[in-house]
Amino acid sequence: MLDPNTIIFLSGFCLSFVLGLVIAASGFCAFGAIADWVSFGDRGRLGAWLLAITTAAVGVFLLQLIGPLRLADAVFPYTSSNFNPLRYTLGGFIF
Repeated sequence: MLDPNTIIFLSGFCLSFVLGLVIAASGFCAFGAIADWVSFGDRGRLGAWLLAITTAAVGVFLLQLIGPLRLADAVFPYTSSNFNPLRYTLGGFIF
């Protein structure tokens, strides 16, 4: 019998793998969405991209509000009152 941590890890891996395949097959790309909007005036992919960001942000908020997720205990201080622009700039460039 597998321990709970291994089950969670394998479940997360399988879900990530399937979502990665779907994203690759659908052409979901932030740069492509912006390029379509600027070049052709097509906002279809941009709307999907913004919907995905909004869904993720609302989902994290709800998980934190309900209780299973505590961002204050995270390794990176997401809810910290200290603003370090170098950290966020460097993270943006790495992304």
